[in-house]
Amino acid sequence: MRRLISITSCLNLVLLGPSNAWATDAPVVENNPQNVQYVAEFSKNGLIGRIVANTPSAAPGVAFDISITGNATFDSSDYLYHIHEQPVPADGNCSATLAHLDPYGRGETPPCNANDPASCQVGDLSGKHGTIPHLPGFSASYVDNYISLTPGTPAFMGNRSFVLHFSNKTRITCANFKLVDLPAASNVTDTASCSPTGCGSSTAASQTLASTVTGVFTTVSSTVHSATTASSTGGGLMASSDAQKMNPRIPGAIALGPLVFCVAAAVW
Repeated sequence: MRRLISITSCLNLVLLGPSNAWATDAPVVENNPQNVQYVAEFSKNGLIGRIVANTPSAAPGVAFDISITGNATFDSSDYLYHIHEQPVPADGNCSATLAHLDPYGRGETPPCNANDPASCQVGDLSGKHGTIPHLPGFSASYVDNYISLTPGTPAFMGNRSFVLHFSNKTRITCANFKLVDLPAASNVTDTASCSPTGCGSSTAASQTLASTVTGVFTTVSSTVHSATTASSTGGGLMASSDAQKMNPRIPGAIALGPLVFCVAAAVW
């Protein structure tokens, strides 16, 4: 009898798939990369949508901004939306995106409990944050603590898709998430804010100065790898006007400690 039960259990596992009783709660995702943004956009079936995902400042998870407009006239309510496992293929077939992103094996049944979001499928956004009451005309902003923007992690969403459904789960439209290039933060020291005794910083700075003198174009590029805040004589960063007093033939100069970098605007 015991052997028969074991065989039956194995057959159920093969035929029906693993039980979500083996599922684990999704962990809170810490340390998502900063200055990373993914965007999914669609324009189909009278709907125009934009979903922006990025890392919130000093907080776990992913911040979402969702906007859906258009001129569709759907007679429905409680629309569902999710992050799906696979991207949308070139032919735009939303069915090819397969199931919701669910790296921890939770499954769709029973429905997600919004009061316990860690127990929900990672990609079930409407289950965790609420359905869409009507369309078009929807916007929402929230942070989901269980989604990752780090490639190679189980809950990574960057290579997935966004799918919008009717309440009966029929798919309306879909779009791929794409990485957006954001401008890099500048680490260049602003010399205009320095005091006469120095910048108080050792930040590397690069400057390229160009001047045209009687038809001759001269470019001088200087890279300062380490700035000292004071020299042995008490000097520091010297303003152009002070350097000009040292040599009136130089119309503009920057002095850093004992070194002076100049560009002459006249031929000696």
